[in-house]
Amino acid sequence: MTATAVEPSRARNLHALSGVLPVGVFLVVHLLTNARALAGQASFDSAMSAWAGVPRVLELVLVMVPLTFHAGYGVVLMLRPHALADSPYPASWRVLVRGAAWVAFAFIAYHAYALGVPRWTNAVGSASVHTYLTAHLSNASGSATGVLIPWTALFYLVGLAATTLHFAAGTWGYCVRTNRASTKEGKRKLALVTGLAGALLFGVSSATVISLATGSPLYASVEETAPCPAPPLSATAAAGRLTPPAPATQPAQPASAAPPAPPSQPPSASPAVSH
Repeated sequence: MTATAVEPSRARNLHALSGVLPVGVFLVVHLLTNARALAGQASFDSAMSAWAGVPRVLELVLVMVPLTFHAGYGVVLMLRPHALADSPYPASWRVLVRGAAWVAFAFIAYHAYALGVPRWTNAVGSASVHTYLTAHLSNASGSATGVLIPWTALFYLVGLAATTLHFAAGTWGYCVRTNRASTKEGKRKLALVTGLAGALLFGVSSATVISLATGSPLYASVEETAPCPAPPLSATAAAGRLTPPAPATQPAQPASAAPPAPPSQPPSASPAVSH
């Protein structure tokens, strides 16, 4: 990627800087935090609970204000008649970068409305974000052939591709505009680094969207669980358990009757003695 000569502008440099440091850093943290969904709902809920501890004022000052400035001033620049004339990008990349900026703007605005507003108004708590996102991204409608198409998830994939491309190209453009990469070799190496970073971010974020839309974590860990404890015993059962059971007794056998006496023999007559 080679660049044309660019006139330095304080407003343009501030716009580019806001897209790299406050907004760009938030983008990376936000995508990596949401990637905890790849490990399952418990991991994602833990990350959301930690994020909920960030003060709203800090998030407003460090994220929302720079993001609003970057998006608003970016729209002003793109609506100018000769917006592409002073671009640091080569001619073959200018239309792609500008197109990605418009798609990223629409996607971020929709995402802020669909999820940011419910979270800021406490309509969706940190413990319900995973369920909300799963239902939101898995929403599908039938096509003419009867196939269900998850339009929301597809829109998120396109929006994430445009956002990560805009971030990578914007980082490269900021470094070129501020002469942090002035030689041809330096610009080429910088393009390789920023392009690889953008590709990795898109890979992680797209896997997160697919995982949430399908409800299938990528590498959910199975925690070992201890056996369930025995239910508590009642007082009667506990007393019965402490008292050893009495030995079993054999039922008494009835006394056997004495065998009947043999019948008495009648006295035999003495034989007559003949005289």
